[in-house]
Amino acid sequence: TDLRPGVLDHLGLWAAIEWQLQEMQSRHGLRCTLSLSDAEPERRLGRSAEIAVYRIVQESLTNVMKHAGSVRVVLRMQWSKEKVRIAVDNQRGEDQIEGSGRGLTGIAERARVHGGTATWGPSRLFAGGWNVTAELPTGR
Repeated sequence: TDLRPGVLDHLGLWAAIEWQLQEMQSRHGLRCTLSLSDAEPERRLGRSAEIAVYRIVQESLTNVMKHAGSVRVVLRMQWSKEKVRIAVDNQRGEDQIEGSGRGLTGIAERARVHGGTATWGPSRLFAGGWNVTAELPTGR
């Protein structure tokens, strides 16, 4: 079940991500905000793309916990006919790049395997913060 969490099959991607954020809040005290744009619960990606998006979010949150020491995260997900865009911003990012090389590489690889891209750098939401963004096509 760790390879494909049951919540993905039972509730769908969006509910699984909400659950993931709630877990981070309750276990680690990380304040998480989720913003969904046109990501209706009935919209689905392919099975492997959904697990990739889920794991990208999971790895982004893990990086925040391990390397950034942040207390606040904003996760924005945007859906269009062509792509789904996942952007994770946190308040502190100065240490994130040095400590999370494999995590960021894994995020980029997951996106690439599904025909997408991943980027990271300074946050536009938080001064001194960090952003990880991944985009995957919706039609694959």
